[in-house]
Amino acid sequence: MVRRRRYRSMTASFRDIADGILDVLVPARCPECGEPVKTGREVFCRRCSEFIERAPDPIGASVKDAWEVSASAFAYGGPLAAAVIRFKHGEVPALGSRLARLAMGTVTPPAADLVVPVPLHPARQRARGFNQSAVVARALARGLGVPLVADALVRTRDTPTQGGLSASGRRVNVRGAFSPGKGAIRLPGRSILLVDDVWTTGATCGACARALRRAGADHVRVYTLARVV
Repeated sequence: MVRRRRYRSMTASFRDIADGILDVLVPARCPECGEPVKTGREVFCRRCSEFIERAPDPIGASVKDAWEVSASAFAYGGPLAAAVIRFKHGEVPALGSRLARLAMGTVTPPAADLVVPVPLHPARQRARGFNQSAVVARALARGLGVPLVADALVRTRDTPTQGGLSASGRRVNVRGAFSPGKGAIRLPGRSILLVDDVWTTGATCGACARALRRAGADHVRVYTLARVV
């Protein structure tokens, strides 16, 4: 166990060194306007940063919800929305790590024992090349010093995109789409931080939270980069 923790610490240090080298060799640019930013740990230039809005206060769950609280760092729109779209669909996973660090510095994620990302269906992940929620979750887990369990959930159905669906349509679309994965053996009795990129109606996170609770998780709290308000 000590060796594993030491290995994770060394790996995180190597990533930090690599990030520093990339800052020098490949200066980061604002995803909205393209202007250079000071370091790779910053995301937006000073001008675009003025249009980034913090999300409203965390949402408390109702009696029927499997999660307890949902917190988001930013309101979805403007330069922040452009950055999320570029991260997800522009094949820029490094941008997701930078957004996660910015989010943590804006709104502290709820406390938890383990971090779990919302999974993509394998076919969609192969097409995209990465799971955007896992990129964000990995950066959050590293920053919080909490273990990441990337395989705690699996997506068993390749559901149609949620865009354009009503709140009730979104719930129906993802109903039964998630199941416990191999990593679910670590969930019983633990508090879980479920991570996604954007909270719209909560349908996806709700379906994931129910699967986590079926696997024995005591508490499920949600954290996203942004929330549609």
